[in-house]
Amino acid sequence: MILVFYGEESDTLKTDKNGNLSFTVPDSVKTIDFFVKDHFFSTIDVDKKTGKDLKIEIKLKKAIVGNKAIFENISFYGDQAVMYRSSYAVCDKIARFMKYNPHRSIEIAGHINGPNMPAVSIDSKEYKLSVQRAETVCNYLAEKGISKERFISKGYGNWEMLYPNAIKEDDQQKNRRVEVRIIK
Repeated sequence: MILVFYGEESDTLKTDKNGNLSFTVPDSVKTIDFFVKDHFFSTIDVDKKTGKDLKIEIKLKKAIVGNKAIFENISFYGDQAVMYRSSYAVCDKIARFMKYNPHRSIEIAGHINGPNMPAVSIDSKEYKLSVQRAETVCNYLAEKGISKERFISKGYGNWEMLYPNAIKEDDQQKNRRVEVRIIK
């Protein structure tokens, strides 16, 4: 079963024997979210300008213990545990993922941007910021009705930067991120 959200609408669909599915999307829809049990969700942008049937291949990563997903659209202002407004939509999808997979527990992993500097210590303000970023997302999930027993927050400082020598703001923003790791 695939849970599909588009605009304000949602459907629960089944694939055919080849794993294909077909459904009609209103012209006003710009994105579609796909949720499958034990898989991370996927969002696709829809270009309805062609007027043709769209054929889209989606490969969803398994959400099993040890796997993680990086959601690039969960971003923070520099030196703050304050998310960009655009991050809330992704956090809503994580909450939906958790509701659709009630047997899963996750770690929210917070990261900072610290290019060209040594690994921060757990006593540093930078490390504490990574913890606060993870806690910000956890608090948001709790506000959305996800039980606090199903997630933990953990800071990673600058220990796992995607761009250790980031110069461009875009790369630095990607270092200031949150990951979701499956722990159960």
